[in-house]
Amino acid sequence: MSRDEILTRTHPFVNAKWINDYLSFNPTTDSTFCEFEKKEQLFNLVGDYIVDHIEQSFIFAPKKNVSKATQILENLARIAKQHKDLKNMDDEKKQQKLKEEEVKKLKEKEKQSNKIITSLGLGLHEFVWNEHKIYALHQTIGSPQQSTCGNPQFFQSLVLFVSGRGNLKILQNFCNFIVEHSETKKDSLFFPIYQFNMQQKYWKRSGKKIARDPDTIILPTKTWKKLIDDFERFCDEKSIKWYFEHGIPYKRSYLFYGVPGSGKSSLIQALAAKYDRNLCFLQPSHPKMTDETFKTCIQSAPGNSLIVMEDIDALFGADRSKKHKDCPLTFSGLLNGLLFNMYSINLSLIIYGLFIYIQV
Repeated sequence: MSRDEILTRTHPFVNAKWINDYLSFNPTTDSTFCEFEKKEQLFNLVGDYIVDHIEQSFIFAPKKNVSKATQILENLARIAKQHKDLKNMDDEKKQQKLKEEEVKKLKEKEKQSNKIITSLGLGLHEFVWNEHKIYALHQTIGSPQQSTCGNPQFFQSLVLFVSGRGNLKILQNFCNFIVEHSETKKDSLFFPIYQFNMQQKYWKRSGKKIARDPDTIILPTKTWKKLIDDFERFCDEKSIKWYFEHGIPYKRSYLFYGVPGSGKSSLIQALAAKYDRNLCFLQPSHPKMTDETFKTCIQSAPGNSLIVMEDIDALFGADRSKKHKDCPLTFSGLLNGLLFNMYSINLSLIIYGLFIYIQV
C-alpha cells in the first residue's frame, strides 16, 4: 500500500479486519473513533498512558545517556534547583516542597535503575478510563519506506475507539485528560528538545536538556535586564492587545552577535529554562528545505517553543544571493515564513549564526 493509498483510506480499520474476532461489535459501523499518526504529539502521549494500563504487547528499547556521570549531573542539578526554590518559601511551604522532592527523588532513582524504555506494542489494546471501556489499535500500514538514516520506516497510526456511534465526548474528554496528565508529569528540571524531520515533515522529540540557571550566564547586568524587561513586556497581555488593535502581526526580533564561545547558545538555554520553553532545532540550509516546507516548520512547531535556526547567516549574501546553491529556500520564502505568517503568534530572536524564533 502506497502513502497515497494510506491517506485515502475510507476508515482506519481497512487493514485490521482481524479485530472483529475479538470484539462484540463492528468497529467500522458501530463505533466512535479517532486516529493519530506517529508524527502527532498525542500519538506518544496517549501511547505512554496506555502502557501503564495494559497487560500485553510492549516494545523495549535501551535508554540513551544513562552513564553514571549523566546521573550525577542530573542529581546535582536537582539539588541546586531545590535549594534555590526553597530560599523564598515559608516553613510550611518548605516542608511540603521537601516532601514532594523526596517522592520525586524516589521515582527518579527507580527510573535511573531501569535501563530500558517501554512503549506501546502493536495490536489491539483494551483499558478502562472513568468507567468507559476504550480500545486502542496500534498498527503499521503499507510497505516500508526508506528513511534518511537508512533504516526502513512504516506508516504508523494509533486508533482510539469506543463502542457505539455518537460518543465523541468520551474521546474528547479522554484526550483532554491526557494532555493535562502530561503537563502535571512534566519535570521542571529539564526542557524538551525537538528536531524537524525533513523526511516525514514533523517535529520529532529528540531528547531533553537540563535547564540552565540564568544566574550562571556571564552577561553584563544591563544587557540581561534590558533583554528580560523587553521580553516580558512583549509577552504581557497589554502588548498582545495593542498589536491586535493596530492590526500588526504579533512578532518580536532580537539580534545577538559575538564570537564563538561568547555565550549565545548558553543564553538560549537560559531563556528556555526561565520561561519554561521547548527548544526546537531547524536546519534551514537542508537540501530539501523549500519555501513551503519552511512555512510548515514555523506553523507546525510545538507551542511555547524557541525555534533555533542554525547557520542562518550563511544562507544569503548581502545582495540576497544564495550561498547554498543546493538549498531551494529563497530569501523571500525565508521572510514570508518568519514575518508574514499570520496563523501563529510568535516571538523571534535573531542570533549571529543562529536564529531563534519563539512560538508563544
